[in-house]
Amino acid sequence: MFERMSCDQFERQAATGRRVAVFRHVVADLLTPVAAFGALNQPGASAFLLESSDGARDVGRYSFLGFEPSLRVVSLGRRAELWSGAERLDADADVLVVLRRVLARQQVAPGPELPPLVGGAVGTLAYDAVRLWERLPDRHAGEVALPEVEFSFFDTVVAFDHLRHTATISHVVEPGARPREAFGRAMEKVDQIAALLAATSPQPFAAEGCAAAEVETDLDDATYERLVRRAKEYILAGDIFQVVLSRCF
Repeated sequence: MFERMSCDQFERQAATGRRVAVFRHVVADLLTPVAAFGALNQPGASAFLLESSDGARDVGRYSFLGFEPSLRVVSLGRRAELWSGAERLDADADVLVVLRRVLARQQVAPGPELPPLVGGAVGTLAYDAVRLWERLPDRHAGEVALPEVEFSFFDTVVAFDHLRHTATISHVVEPGARPREAFGRAMEKVDQIAALLAATSPQPFAAEGCAAAEVETDLDDATYERLVRRAKEYILAGDIFQVVLSRCF
């Protein structure tokens, strides 16, 4: 189980014409996803930690960590920007067109050794993104400008398997014209991550709790409570059956 991908495996998968996930399995009995995230994430860098659950009480089988996205798609409204690190590659393009174009290049050759997620898009769609598909009025123009679509495309993922108590480190690459060189560079990166994880020891309990943070919102409590009461009145009158009230903070 605790093997790594061989160069021969890589070349066979590269022949499919798709991107290939170079992987290595490691034992993760004493390592938690949160500790790994703290060890691998760089301050200010884009990263993600996805946990899952099979029900109200059961922990899901996998936890996924991703680092160093190769691309980022951000849009306010329909117009999108495509970024690679600090370099803007494209601007003022239709966000759905950009997403389809980028996703079409993200196909990874399948393999039985791989977890469900080895790379790809992770991000958010705001409620207002519905206007990309439906014609709806915008009564909040000029308020806090938050991205309606923001997806980062990750090539490096660590997948914790809580059933087998293992972690799979994967790095997705384009084989290119020199697949053996591409494999060597990718495996070197995978081994670097494995070394960082091996050096990560369990953290002791914090001596004190977290300090309370000051939070500012766009609506004060009285205004928000008034909106809740109005929503209840609309529901009782039969004008609406559902409403989503929220505050930016």
